[in-house]
Amino acid sequence: MNFQVKTTSFLSHTTGCLVIPIHQGAKLSGSAAELDKASSGLVSTLLKRGDISTEIGATLTLINPQGCKAHRLIIIGAGSPKEPLSADQFEKLLRKLCAAVKNCKSKDVSLAIDEITVTDRDELWKARQAAKLLSDSSYKFDQLKSSKKTPSPLTHITLLTSAKSPLKQLNKALSEGGAIATGMSLAKDLGNLPGNI
Repeated sequence: MNFQVKTTSFLSHTTGCLVIPIHQGAKLSGSAAELDKASSGLVSTLLKRGDISTEIGATLTLINPQGCKAHRLIIIGAGSPKEPLSADQFEKLLRKLCAAVKNCKSKDVSLAIDEITVTDRDELWKARQAAKLLSDSSYKFDQLKSSKKTPSPLTHITLLTSAKSPLKQLNKALSEGGAIATGMSLAKDLGNLPGNI
């Protein structure tokens, strides 16, 4: 898995799959509000129709969405903007996201999740968790099978962030998350192999 951090606007960033959060509230905020403006009201229309849920981890995938350069867009519910998520809630959100990313079969995914805050955790922890869980979600064990499973197409993870963020530390955190996922995969392989191998 390859990782990188970029400070470009998510609206102008070309990617196979873009991820943005949406929070509860009568008025759109953050990335959802930016996209809504750029797409002439797409997000607010979907929200009014009930196609989008702000419940933590709820996802909606759009193909060739208006207002941005992504081929696919995943809008993920992030709860209340006034209440930080717990570490467990953030992990739940990421696992739901992993399932959505897996289903869209994109080679790359770009995360614009700066605005999601987690109690007693910083941006580096968030980046590390995202890299770990997204990398681990592509795990498959088929060493003992004659017909191999189709490998996950996901090979690139990009974190979109503000220019004020510690880019060097974020890149390191992404790499650490990927390394942890590699270790997890090795442990799973050893656990799945029979004892005589």
